[in-house]
Amino acid sequence: MKWKLRALGAAVVLGVAVAISIFEHRLAVDDPVIAFASTHEAFASVKAAGFCCTADNPGGRIDNGFLVSRMEFQWQAIFLMHKGIFSASEWKGKVWFARRTASARLQDAVPDGAGVRVWGNVIAFGDADFLDELERALKKLERV
Repeated sequence: MKWKLRALGAAVVLGVAVAISIFEHRLAVDDPVIAFASTHEAFASVKAAGFCCTADNPGGRIDNGFLVSRMEFQWQAIFLMHKGIFSASEWKGKVWFARRTASARLQDAVPDGAGVRVWGNVIAFGDADFLDELERALKKLERV
């Protein structure tokens, strides 16, 4: 009788282990992690997701960062935007992607009403609602 109980216990433990493994795999597949090695990698992914990306300089260099929005902007308008401490209303419909460095703590300076994400070596901040939309689009792109 004891061996039947032990066998049943082992079968239950094995079944639970298999179920947990399957559940964790589905979670990993359903919710991809967003992480960029560089601003160039982020730029390519954001463009592929269908958003507008604009540098804040005449040469179009994005090594340090770029603006993401639904509509095109001229670099001059982006150059004048405050990218450290800013008002959330100024950033409606806009998100700034920047290279993340060990010394930069931009996520600590983000005001109430704004959103921030740290995605690997890139930090994104600005309109919280637009940032949520952007994150969903990037995760959808990762699933494809």
